[in-house]
Amino acid sequence: MKLSTLTYFVEVARELSFTKAAEKLYVSQPTLSRHVQELESELGVSLFQRQSHDLQLTADGAKLLVAAADVLERVEHLSRMFSDSSTEQTTQKVFRIGYLSHFNLARLYEVLSRFESDHPVCSFYCQLTGHWALLRA
Repeated sequence: MKLSTLTYFVEVARELSFTKAAEKLYVSQPTLSRHVQELESELGVSLFQRQSHDLQLTADGAKLLVAAADVLERVEHLSRMFSDSSTEQTTQKVFRIGYLSHFNLARLYEVLSRFESDHPVCSFYCQLTGHWALLRA
């Protein structure tokens, strides 16, 4: 099963017309029809009820439409995840925090937890250290 075939199926299901879907997808109607027939054959179910000038989804077609649309949306999300424009916004940022042994960690963790919930791309690495190490940092 190819993503292109799922894309073709979803568009036909949304338009309820092979002709309109073919126009939107910039493919020929016979090519689109062949892909949908191959998908039906692969799945072993009929996805559409075809009548002279009427096209309706079957129950199996409706199930596949929901699942296929979800798959295509997830694939689109994956392709955007690593695009140059979104990389800067989704890059994980790690902040290193040094603290002294007598520091109130409970309050620090409370503040950091709230910050992380507001800024999911940020995380913190807290490390017990000495006075001199903090001064050098």
